[in-house]
Amino acid sequence: MTERVKKPRKRKQRVLQQPVETPQTKIGSAQDSFQYDGSSQPAALHSLAIRPNPIEASAVFVRPTSDETSRVLDVNPTISGCRQHFRLAIPYQPSLVDIYDQAFIYQFVELHKGWRTPKVYGGETPWITLLPELPSSSAIPVVKYSIRAASMAFYGQVHQDVSVMTDSYRWYSTGLALQRSCISDLEEDRIPRIEEVIVPIIMSLYEVVASTTQTSVFHHLDAASKVLEMRGPTNCSTGLPHQLFKAVRVTNANVSLMTNTPSFFSNRPWLTVPFSANPKRPLHLLTDLILSIPHCLSLSGRRCSLVRFFDSPPADQTIRTAISLRATDLLNDLVAWRSDYEEPTFRDAYTALTTCNYYAASLVVRLILSVTSSTTEEPTTDTDSKSHSGSAVLHAKSILQISRFLEYLRPVGFDFMQSVFALAVVSLLSPNEEQKGEAAKMLERWGQERGLSGICRAWNIV
Repeated sequence: MTERVKKPRKRKQRVLQQPVETPQTKIGSAQDSFQYDGSSQPAALHSLAIRPNPIEASAVFVRPTSDETSRVLDVNPTISGCRQHFRLAIPYQPSLVDIYDQAFIYQFVELHKGWRTPKVYGGETPWITLLPELPSSSAIPVVKYSIRAASMAFYGQVHQDVSVMTDSYRWYSTGLALQRSCISDLEEDRIPRIEEVIVPIIMSLYEVVASTTQTSVFHHLDAASKVLEMRGPTNCSTGLPHQLFKAVRVTNANVSLMTNTPSFFSNRPWLTVPFSANPKRPLHLLTDLILSIPHCLSLSGRRCSLVRFFDSPPADQTIRTAISLRATDLLNDLVAWRSDYEEPTFRDAYTALTTCNYYAASLVVRLILSVTSSTTEEPTTDTDSKSHSGSAVLHAKSILQISRFLEYLRPVGFDFMQSVFALAVVSLLSPNEEQKGEAAKMLERWGQERGLSGICRAWNIV
């Protein structure tokens, strides 16, 4: 043991081999050459005895240039991977327009498609559910702009996002300019495409929310009605054209009544041909009666709004009698409709709006009879009131009750426009001043709370 300590075994000396020149060694030497700058080092360092690199000392060594180094760095997969991983974010980002478009449109569709009871109302798929496919499938740019503007406006209104609401107006202005040129290019001998019907309908829905002017919504609906008129009743009997026809027809009937202007939808071909393949539902049977009221008032030979007619009824007894006889027939038809289709309870907004439209039409007909009847004798009807005015007050009361129910449901789109129409009838025509005030306050509240003051006030100037 002591001998091993005293006489340790000699260790094998390590033989240093000359390094082989490889691309890696070139990289290392190149990096050393980039980092070392003799002119910038202190003088004390130059006095140190530094052993030279054996590769650099050899006569065959050539220092790589910067171009060669960059080529080596690009070829090496490890370094290229590191470069890709640690690369800084570039300023360009992919466009999110399509993603936001789909988000706005799908929420817009969910708000408007509503719900229908299959047994009574057919359960057909609402036309508005087809909107997500139209921007990409249509070759008309105004289709995309109008849908984008309306969907952004409803999103901004629901979420109280002012920036989205403001941007929607920019797209609406662009679409409106294109729409005007499209309407001017319509030819009488050409059947308009279905997109040319959809655009003014969508723009009217935009006006329901944005209300750029109080009557813009009526102008767009009038444009949609005229395009449908150019298509003709035969081309509005099936598919999507038939659904658009029904959507425009109901609102057009309401506007026709308030302005006391007969609509072309009341002509015989339009009452029958579009419904040859699809029988009329209760709402459209009621719409037939509403479309007949302006024709009843036209017997006076005057062109005036509904409000002005009641402010100054015709004085000629012959005219009053003719109007009264026509109004009596309408009243009997309304009573028959109620006995066949009115439901004691409301299952959804659709049934409530249908009943609300009935009371609005019946109120108007009762008032016509009250100003034109030569006798105070009450015809045998479904009411216990002693006068037509008393019946009108009862109908106004029913409309206010249904409107409170609709205020809870918060309908949108054309459903909202119908609910505003019935309330406007009460606020403008009810014989009871208290009911007028309550209806006006409800319209004002709807306008302030939901940002829809324009459409709520629009009926006051028709």
